[in-house]
Amino acid sequence: MKPLLFSITILLTACNGSVAVDSTFKQMDIANVPNGDTATFRPYKHDLFIASNGRLAYKTIDNTDPSKPEDRFVTAINTDSLNDEQKKELNEVIDTASFTHIGDLYYRDKNHVHYHVQMMDGGPFFIVWEADRNSFEVLDSSYYGKDKKKVFCRGGLMEQADAKSFKIVSQPNKHVYSWTAKDKNHSYDGGDVVNTRANK
Repeated sequence: MKPLLFSITILLTACNGSVAVDSTFKQMDIANVPNGDTATFRPYKHDLFIASNGRLAYKTIDNTDPSKPEDRFVTAINTDSLNDEQKKELNEVIDTASFTHIGDLYYRDKNHVHYHVQMMDGGPFFIVWEADRNSFEVLDSSYYGKDKKKVFCRGGLMEQADAKSFKIVSQPNKHVYSWTAKDKNHSYDGGDVVNTRANK
């Protein structure tokens, strides 16, 4: 019976891009499912997981104890870049029909660009509010993304960066993501300016 219920849930969500959540979960004011609770969720699409009642989660790894890494399922998304406590259920924010992975840990749906920051405890999943979803692109083999006006490193806005001239500095090892970049005014190491007037 449970596999049939799960299949029906998947079919319904694929048709309309939204996922209905059983009302019992609405009463649970938690951001994350307890570690090790892997039976609750099954793979859905593009790193999203889904419970039998339709609740969405984003799967991360909790490495607080490096000898015992554990799956962690984030069920709420940060909806305010200035207030880490302001969250909503993924079901209320993610449009599943258009949700896709676009590079590094960046994702996009018809409404927003999203990012997951990897941290020891699994890290948060949030909306990149400053990004223009229509023109946003992830720069190959790097932690950087940009739209027509702004540049981002790991989802954070780089206020000094010039989007038009911003480019990745090639890494000798193609399998390592680049932290280094430059534009017409600066060189960058991650989100930090390390040299001004780099190209002049």
